[in-house]
Amino acid sequence: MFCLNIKSQHTPARYFSFCILLTVLLVTLSIRSLQGELFITDAQYMVAAGRWIIANGHLPTTDPLSIHSELTYICQQYPICILVAVLYDTFGEMSVRLFFALLDMVAVLFIWYQTFPKAGNRILHCAVSCVFGAVIVYSLRSTPRALDILCLAVSWELMEKYIESRDIRFLFGFPFLGIFIANLHGALWPCAIMLPLAALLDSKLDSNARAALAVTILLTIASAMLNPYGLDVLSLPFKTIGTSDVATVAVPELKPMFSIVPVEAVILIVISVMPVIFHAKCLGFKKTVFSFETMMISGLLFLSLMTWRNELLLLGILMIVYSTWCWKLEPKCKVSSKMLSRIVLFSISVVALEFGAVLFYSTLSATDQKSISLERAFQAMREDGAVSGTAVLTDIDPGCRAELNGFKPYLDTRIEVFNGQNGQKNVLAEAGKALSSGSLSAICDDYGMDYAVLNYGINDVGIQDLKESGFKPVYSDNLTVCLKRSTV
Repeated sequence: MFCLNIKSQHTPARYFSFCILLTVLLVTLSIRSLQGELFITDAQYMVAAGRWIIANGHLPTTDPLSIHSELTYICQQYPICILVAVLYDTFGEMSVRLFFALLDMVAVLFIWYQTFPKAGNRILHCAVSCVFGAVIVYSLRSTPRALDILCLAVSWELMEKYIESRDIRFLFGFPFLGIFIANLHGALWPCAIMLPLAALLDSKLDSNARAALAVTILLTIASAMLNPYGLDVLSLPFKTIGTSDVATVAVPELKPMFSIVPVEAVILIVISVMPVIFHAKCLGFKKTVFSFETMMISGLLFLSLMTWRNELLLLGILMIVYSTWCWKLEPKCKVSSKMLSRIVLFSISVVALEFGAVLFYSTLSATDQKSISLERAFQAMREDGAVSGTAVLTDIDPGCRAELNGFKPYLDTRIEVFNGQNGQKNVLAEAGKALSSGSLSAICDDYGMDYAVLNYGINDVGIQDLKESGFKPVYSDNLTVCLKRSTV
């Protein structure tokens, strides 16, 4: 369908580009692995959720992991949760790290493969792929966000083919993408309709083509409802937008970019505007502005500036856009077809790939000090007599580690559960007030929590309040403290 036949005379350049890109990705992922970012809090929560689903044989509708069991809950990544739970309990943490690393690489390599045939300048294409690919996999970490980028990449290819051919069969793929993304990463189901929405304003399309796109959008939305939670999944993207309590519980990815990373926001604006200007000079102002490419860049730039986490989607689109520049640029350096050149290219690429693979493998089992400290704190809690299901006061990050260890925390990373949507209790507002004032002992009294696991540096006032209220250290290092009520 995608017509990705790469000419044989480009085979040496193709292998070289692939090996260099894969090496860059492996090295980048090695760095993230050393930082503990291939098994972050979200992955820990997903393992705990998958275990619960396997043990109970059905999907939960109220929160099964925290102490707030009355809150409505949607397990939006249930197939991933089940898979990572099986991997973790069968092969250990290394297998989960490897799974997410492979997922990240597949998303980037698909875009590389998708755009390679359109690149006239293979060196520029390789450089663009390496730069954007490294930034993307560095940012993805252990989440299903790679699936969102993959969904957009497939959508882009389908939309290009439809605009070129007006063959309605290319639109049939969007409803299937809706089902795919709604079940694997429900909160990002709109990825399946972004391209059809952007193409509605494309100047190359007539009214009949736009009508077909409108029908496609409706069918894709309907198909997204084919998930275990039905219509409720469609509301997920709006449950983490606009809550004023996010700032108090340190979730930077849900904040506007200019409030968190202003320099990065400016850079993102610049690199988003550049391809629009480039295409305007090549194709004319009207054709450029009223094109699905520009609409996608503009829409995702707006969403990224509004909420930092959307930057990943824009980076995936920009990787495609910058890579497809290459067909407009004449290659200034062509790879010789002589056998010697091919041998040199092959040798360099193999050596580079082997280096990246060895480095990546050597870091798969590495664990950062923060994760080690938290694990020791919960181990000390268990050795002190705490059993599975014991309630424990935590902030967001320690909460997911608590769930991984079988305990029920006060908070974890699932903002959509705790932010008071649909008239439910606003745990974030309560937590934000308690954490900012340091009055954590009152929270422990209200919920009957006899243990607390908190990080030094951000919860120092609250830790002191607990100690003054009769909590004694069970474990403590320079990063984490585990406290226990002295009357227990």
